Amino acid sequence: MFEKKFISIGISLITLLIFIQCSSQEYTSAKLYMQQDEWEKAEEFLVKAMAVEPDNPEISCQLGYHIYGLRKKDWTMMNSSFDKALSIDPNKKIAILGQPTTVKEFVDVARMQFWGEEYNKGVEEFNRYRTSNSDDKDIVLEKAINTFITASAIKPDEARTYSMLSTSYFFAGDAVETLKNILKA
Repeated sequence: MFEKKFISIGISLITLLIFIQCSSQEYTSAKLYMQQDEWEKAEEFLVKAMAVEPDNPEISCQLGYHIYGLRKKDWTMMNSSFDKALSIDPNKKIAILGQPTTVKEFVDVARMQFWGEEYNKGVEEFNRYRTSNSDDKDIVLEKAINTFITASAIKPDEARTYSMLSTSYFFAGDAVETLKNILKA
């Protein structure tokens, strides 16, 4: 009886060890550098970790969110990192920012977060243009247009961005861009 229980526990432990993947030294270092706000080192080690653990989508999510999204505002690289994570395994459970979630859910929320910040900033700029009587009114409108263009780079499938971009171009007197963006909406 004792021997069967011992064998059962042993098999369970071996099975558990097989399924638990330890993070590479590179990824562990990257997480440590992120905790210490050493972002250049964190980026360096996240890139190294991707080479060592190419099948770990969490690394691409960390790189896309913390480095390219929050720090560098490099939306092309952020989306590239997120797309890589999704191509590895969109359903893999990960824990970033203390919340257990799937890769797909994390990417959707992160893109929506960054898009929402830019989109809302563009709406504020557009509203400031509409209520302004100053001579720099056209500059404010141009700023709103550029902000909506940035929002469209973050989340290219969001129709509301193109609707506001079309409206902004209409007020700027650009019929070609107005039509082009309303068709995207």
